[in-house]
Amino acid sequence: QLGRLQAALAGHAPVYLALSSGAAFEQVWSQMSDVLKQTVRNARVVAASARLAHHARSHGFMDVVVAASARPGDLVAAIER
Repeated sequence: QLGRLQAALAGHAPVYLALSSGAAFEQVWSQMSDVLKQTVRNARVVAASARLAHHARSHGFMDVVVAASARPGDLVAAIER
């Protein structure tokens, strides 16, 4: 699955990362190569809480917004900010 992520990141479309679980994020993050991590850091993170936004920033993400909640509609709405 990480190969599919890498292919998506190579395109020119904007990339968004919905972050609703710190544990799930750490699971995926730990499996990524350093090169892939550097590329993923260019994605906009849509965090479900201020705590998760802080977590993303601590991993080097610069474009981070906080959604009203972890509900899918709120995460999508936050992308547009």
